[in-house]
Amino acid sequence: MLQKIKINDKEFVEQYMAFNLAHRYIICEACLKSFDLGNWVVKKSIGIEIISQYVGMLEDTAMIYYALKEKSKYKSFFKSLSEIVIKEPRNSNYTYTSEKIYKELEELEKISFEDFIKILNLPLPKEAAKFAEASLINNLGGQEKAQEQYKKETIEFLNNIKNAIRNRFQDKKGRDLDLVKIYNMIKHGSIFVDDTTNEESVYLPTKIENVDQDGKEVLVEAYNLICNKEFLQKWVNQMKILSDNLKNILNIFCLHNY
Repeated sequence: MLQKIKINDKEFVEQYMAFNLAHRYIICEACLKSFDLGNWVVKKSIGIEIISQYVGMLEDTAMIYYALKEKSKYKSFFKSLSEIVIKEPRNSNYTYTSEKIYKELEELEKISFEDFIKILNLPLPKEAAKFAEASLINNLGGQEKAQEQYKKETIEFLNNIKNAIRNRFQDKKGRDLDLVKIYNMIKHGSIFVDDTTNEESVYLPTKIENVDQDGKEVLVEAYNLICNKEFLQKWVNQMKILSDNLKNILNIFCLHNY
């Protein structure tokens, strides 16, 4: 049933911190609780769901980054977020891409922190310290120490976001890793291939390289997803850390803008 509703922008940001940022890893944690109760089909299905939610969360992260930047343009964070569409071709001219975010965050080491933070509509350290409780400021050793701590933590959050964003298009060794293609294959058609020789392995295609003359065999480039509980738990832990980083960024954004 369709309805028209009014959305208070501040309340939406607060809801986003408490609910929207958590729902992906909550789904994954619920799946992992059933992991040991299922057969190989259940375990591999849980693995596929977790990587799908992980890649989806990286897109959420990219959208939040751009929504913060463009809040001034659209006035509303909700409006800004709803206007963002992330495109992933490498070295493209699209307005919103993960690779562009990664390159911008790499520049954080070279330019003024204060200049960069203004771009994201976040407060300068002196302004941010005003939002801190007096007890925290005293524990840190005064206003200047509180400002230094804000700068240090914000840079750490942004670096964590940068490293997570890179995972959408590149592995840790700098090689191309198109998780978005994997995500799209799962989302559109449930296209994945079971490794019948390994109860913990499933192949997630990224590219069809060749089809034989009779169409009986297809050569595919694929990501080998290992579906054991320990490995999948690491993905979920990364999602939780990323969620906490984004929550901290949005919290200071909310205090500064509303």
